[in-house]
Amino acid sequence: MRLASIDLGSNTLRMLIAESDGKKLDVISEFIRAPRAGLDVKETQLINPRSSLRILELLRRCRIFWKEMGVEKIAAVATHFSREARNWPQVSTAIVREVGVEFHSISSEQEAELGFLGATYDIANPNNISVIDIGGGSTEFISKNRDLHTYSIPFGALNLTEGYIKSDPPTKKEIKNLRGIIKSKLNAPKPALNGNTRIGIGGTLSSLALLAQNQKFYDVEKVNNCTLSRNDVSKIFSKLIACNKIDREELLPWDRTRAEILPAGTLICESLMDYFGWDTIDVRHRGIVYGLAIKAARE
Repeated sequence: MRLASIDLGSNTLRMLIAESDGKKLDVISEFIRAPRAGLDVKETQLINPRSSLRILELLRRCRIFWKEMGVEKIAAVATHFSREARNWPQVSTAIVREVGVEFHSISSEQEAELGFLGATYDIANPNNISVIDIGGGSTEFISKNRDLHTYSIPFGALNLTEGYIKSDPPTKKEIKNLRGIIKSKLNAPKPALNGNTRIGIGGTLSSLALLAQNQKFYDVEKVNNCTLSRNDVSKIFSKLIACNKIDREELLPWDRTRAEILPAGTLICESLMDYFGWDTIDVRHRGIVYGLAIKAARE
């Protein structure tokens, strides 16, 4: 079956077009842009009009792609921002009217499960695995040892940047404050992540994998199975907070829009590795949009 899966996150919209039998995916095309759907949502509980317009414009472009590719089925979800925004039903209705696709606002548990499936669907026995997904509006923790356990914290790279980083580059005081915020959120309660295999997914982790390898273009093979050390993350973080936004954009030619929020995302990653005592984490390009495609093919 040829299908399209779309993940509308707080920062990024991702569309995958693939052939799938529910067991494997043959990827045809991927589309990634950053409409920042969750911008201002934490403060106002509303999706702002500019974000709504960006979402609709990107989905019109996506519609051209999926029609040209002969897609038979479309599965679409919206993540953390849609759970917080009071006007999500109105935005969702506008999407249906414009492109004819219904986006389902999924729970944090469903978000975590799709992320885990996307990261591990090609692993024959995905047990004793822990997955961390650092998103724009939330961070998901998923661990499987026979049963699947999920845990979600309502902070991500976008909303932490909005709430706590006002300077460019960030000040030492802002970084210290943000470290404390992240630590306090992690301390109650502690997620049980005891898998021997540790996988990281999401735009922050993908960007860190590329930066650690001094890449200038987005290379899926360079992202997949890149092992990031705690020292790698620390060095990248120091470099990022020493730069202003314009200089960070030069470091991220594959995704300049991430320059503003990557320091916060990197600090989340660093804090998580310290908290769980992880020396390394294996990065995967695949995530929710891949899990959604597999799930849709099976239904």
